[in-house]
Amino acid sequence: MLELQCIRTEKEFLSLEPLWNGLLEKSGISVNRTFYTFEFARTWLTYFLTDCELLALVIKKAGQPVAILPLVKHAKKDFTQVRLLGGDSLDYHDFIMAQDREECIGAALDFLSKDVRSWDLFSLDNIPVDSPNFPALKKYGEENGRWARIEEFDSAPHVRVESGWDDFINNVDRRIRSDTNRQLRRLCELGELHYGKCKGPEEIAVLMDKLFEYKNRRYRDTGRQGAFEDKRKRDFYLDLARALWEKDRLELSYLQLNDELLAIHFGSVFQGKLYYWLPAFNPEYNKYSPSRILLMNLLKQAFDSGITEFDFGFGREPYKYEWAGSERKLYRFLYFNKTAKGLLLREWFQSWRGVIRKNRGLHSFSKSIEKVVAGR
Repeated sequence: MLELQCIRTEKEFLSLEPLWNGLLEKSGISVNRTFYTFEFARTWLTYFLTDCELLALVIKKAGQPVAILPLVKHAKKDFTQVRLLGGDSLDYHDFIMAQDREECIGAALDFLSKDVRSWDLFSLDNIPVDSPNFPALKKYGEENGRWARIEEFDSAPHVRVESGWDDFINNVDRRIRSDTNRQLRRLCELGELHYGKCKGPEEIAVLMDKLFEYKNRRYRDTGRQGAFEDKRKRDFYLDLARALWEKDRLELSYLQLNDELLAIHFGSVFQGKLYYWLPAFNPEYNKYSPSRILLMNLLKQAFDSGITEFDFGFGREPYKYEWAGSERKLYRFLYFNKTAKGLLLREWFQSWRGVIRKNRGLHSFSKSIEKVVAGR
């Protein structure tokens, strides 16, 4: 018999710390655990809880915790959505479950369904196909096709670090290798080129501030609002970097010419896997491809340091496939509540979307709905 506890306050949530990471170790999750740690969840809540309502579920069996579903409820403009804590800050979405996965998923959705009027759509995006929870979610979606849906959603390119560096780099497209080395020579002609890593907490703010600056400049140059114009978002990533440093999981590297930072990367290393998360470069040096030069150096370091996987995260950006020879399929799980808006969303995904996608004139309309549902 499963017991289910709903956590609705930050104080209750913080009390989960003693059991959280221990349960994560038993969960079998292997894809970038950074996103599932208590440190990530606590940092995210510090900055974004005001935008949502906490709805975390703790499931116990015989008095022992077997699952944590760190959920939040977002009241969007047109509907209310239940989704994983972290939202669009996450490249991967998953539950922390150690056993009885099918039973836990059913119990959680049954519990949420009892609160009939408070939400319209439950969504879990970017579930890795190799997640230990994927078979249970897939089975639930197939057996409850009227109210649930599971579909292929995206991909996550990655490099399996299996052979030596020479074997790997020789299999990269010759044009990419040649151009990267040419740009490297051009930069070396301008002065002293240096690769570096964050050496201590005092350097984190300096490097992250430059990363935010370069990211915002790049967005503005392409006519979009900077992703890091929001101080809250900057502070979140800065505090997350500090939390990762304390756990010896921070990957904060840079490429420097004389005294000027040309490219920066913020990511994480966890259990032998390097996650390539936020790269940025100085727009004034764009013609030298500094991000690609830093990326090649990071890949070489991965081969030299015992990393087993270099993970580019979700998204099919072409530059990732210049290096990555493998990809991980990502799926989305949807569950529709029995509200008027929930029924409309169900009809959209089950019927109308397919018809509209066939009409080229309505592609932008279809994409706008997808972005709203995905929280992007």
